Amino acid sequence: MNKRRIVSLLLALALCLGLSAPALAAGKFTDVPPTSPFAAAIDWAVEKNIANGTTPTTFEPGKTCSVSQILRFLWRASGRPGDTGNEGKAVEAWAAEHNLWGDFYQGCNRAEAVWLIWKIKGEPAPAKEANFSDVMTNSMYRTAISWAVEAGITQGTGNGTFSPAAFCTRGQIVTFLYRAYGDSLAVAPEAVPRPTTIDVSSNTVTDSTNHVITSWTVADNGYPTGTLNNGQPITEENVCALIKEMKDTGYWPDGMVWGDTIKTTLPNNCYNTKDAKQMLELSNRIDTSTRGGCGGFAALVSDYVFGKTSNPIRRLEDNSKVRVGDIMVYRYSDTNVVWHVTVFTSYEVSELTGETGLNHSDAGGVNGVITWRGSGSGVAQPEFFLGGNSVSRYEIWTRYPA
Repeated sequence: MNKRRIVSLLLALALCLGLSAPALAAGKFTDVPPTSPFAAAIDWAVEKNIANGTTPTTFEPGKTCSVSQILRFLWRASGRPGDTGNEGKAVEAWAAEHNLWGDFYQGCNRAEAVWLIWKIKGEPAPAKEANFSDVMTNSMYRTAISWAVEAGITQGTGNGTFSPAAFCTRGQIVTFLYRAYGDSLAVAPEAVPRPTTIDVSSNTVTDSTNHVITSWTVADNGYPTGTLNNGQPITEENVCALIKEMKDTGYWPDGMVWGDTIKTTLPNNCYNTKDAKQMLELSNRIDTSTRGGCGGFAALVSDYVFGKTSNPIRRLEDNSKVRVGDIMVYRYSDTNVVWHVTVFTSYEVSELTGETGLNHSDAGGVNGVITWRGSGSGVAQPEFFLGGNSVSRYEIWTRYPA
């Protein structure tokens, strides 16, 4: 699927997500009290018909804003160029004209947001480069981030960081646009909300040598089968958004050591699978750990998205039906022994073929590191997983409804 079609489909989807609900002043939204730090920006956005409520009485300022949604907001803030009555097509043409792109399937992060605004503002050069510990000097977003800080659109998130990969919410996005296009406001560091599905309380377990190791847990929010761990319906789009939310929390960064419970090398993180009914079922079925190593990381991701106890896991009969959120088990072709477990976490455009395919992430096995793979490796079409090769064969396990 090409970029233009992706933009078109998602801009159409944005209309279905409530972006055109009747305009109301922010004070009339039940979820935007007058004391909200986003109240003035939401008032401005509603008055200018840049962003409206998701329902007649709610704005959902804390809801993640997708790239396709910010493109629509930016188009409206820029004067609705090329509007002939079909807003979706006008935004699509405008985005293509200005070479605006991004991961349209998922949420918009802080770096992407300021980059898109910077592009539409004519790519102005900042007087000096901003210095944030988490923004690399060679980052493609660094100039845009520096300009945004200098222009008073945003500052860092505290302690010398910018949190470029953190999701932007609807409230944050309209605040950025308010500062870029409307009346100025005093800039304060924006809080980066932590997802409610993470249990970050102190959790430790002891291995067979009495070595204390970190034990991550995921809160099971008790939603019934047929919904995700945040209460949303099970759709591939919602699964993608939850996985990106997990990736962007910063709790499990790229390169983090992911150990096994029987090892004593520090750091030694593992997943506490207590009460993780579905992933323990998988562990029994494939005869491998879903606590440490690659199996533990796959279990963590799966439970973060689908919950610990709901959404029964099952073997996928047709591997070509694999989707984001599914788990792939590698078995040696000759012995049938499991040697690796990964979880599909995104759709990416392959740098080798230019085609959009599934990508996976893993923890590299025992005492390996977490790898959130990019487009340079791991991208494959679903048909690739139908068979196997002389070394390995693939099993796909899913928690999507049958």
